[in-house]
Amino acid sequence: MHAAGPVRAHGSRGDAPFDVIVLAGGRASRLGGVDKAALKLAGERLVDRVVRASRIAGASRIIVVGPESAGTGADVVLREDPEFAGPLAGIAAGIVEVTAAQVWVLACDLEYPERVCTVLGKDHARAQAEGRSAAEADGTLLVDSAGRAQWLAASYRSAAVAEACAGLGDGVLNAPVKRALAGLKLRELHVPAALAADIDTPESLAEARRRADQPG
Repeated sequence: MHAAGPVRAHGSRGDAPFDVIVLAGGRASRLGGVDKAALKLAGERLVDRVVRASRIAGASRIIVVGPESAGTGADVVLREDPEFAGPLAGIAAGIVEVTAAQVWVLACDLEYPERVCTVLGKDHARAQAEGRSAAEADGTLLVDSAGRAQWLAASYRSAAVAEACAGLGDGVLNAPVKRALAGLKLRELHVPAALAADIDTPESLAEARRRADQPG
């Protein structure tokens, strides 16, 4: 584990604080095994775009799970053990560093991280205003227009994630995220498919770059 710099406790614009886990340690096999986090879109690394969007949204603490080079803008960077053990193992590693009651889990390859953070941020503020309790929900999950649950574009109750991961033990290794998190009580926010789009193939990278170059 490496502390990448001083913790910047921004808070969440007057609401209860939240931390963010950014997953950046995958093999990117569909992209030919490149370092996905280091790929650039509009001149900025994918991982840095997600970290920046999280800061703007008001994250108190950002934990990047991936190679040390991916965590230059984070408060903490660490690796799952063993490396390349999948996103659930990354969440299990990152949740240990979370100090806030709420945690957002974000993939490093979101094409529109600022839009995802805006949606989660509004929901976070609404939850505080409505006084939602842990008994009502363990978090909020984005679901795209095709009905796909976006486990890596979601807000969770930190204790619920920690308990679910701990309950699986080594079962978090190379396992789908839903193995641990599908059992949580999650609210669904339905969003357009494009909002939650990720960049995991050469074609999606080329399309994202084409869109980024378009004016407006």
